[in-house]
Amino acid sequence: MIVQDLPEWRQRVDAGEGKIAFSEMAAFSEFMKLDTYSGVHLMNFSKSKAFDDAVALGAGYAKSNLRNGQEIKDLFYHNGRINARRGDQCVEFVTMNMSWLPICMYFWVLQGAQTKTPHMRDF
Repeated sequence: MIVQDLPEWRQRVDAGEGKIAFSEMAAFSEFMKLDTYSGVHLMNFSKSKAFDDAVALGAGYAKSNLRNGQEIKDLFYHNGRINARRGDQCVEFVTMNMSWLPICMYFWVLQGAQTKTPHMRDF
């Protein structure tokens, strides 16, 4: 699939509409519109595991505030793995998107990887 195959994108590009770019996310959005697409959002593929979209976004999870006041998912270590609560379910994060987080969260992850014990509220 190339931009010439997507008439509405071609029109926007030709019109010089803003700072438009046919990025990988734009291509993925177009791909998702295809009738042949069949998949599952990895944030919800399992009740006990998730590929996190963004720690900084709640997405139905229990939330907590960092010392700077930023609200994020309430993360904790359980059995040596990073988890959060979604309703009454403990969900293990297979991956974490740490965009829009302060550097202290990277230290929290590192400390947890070493000790397997800290709670996010310590930061």
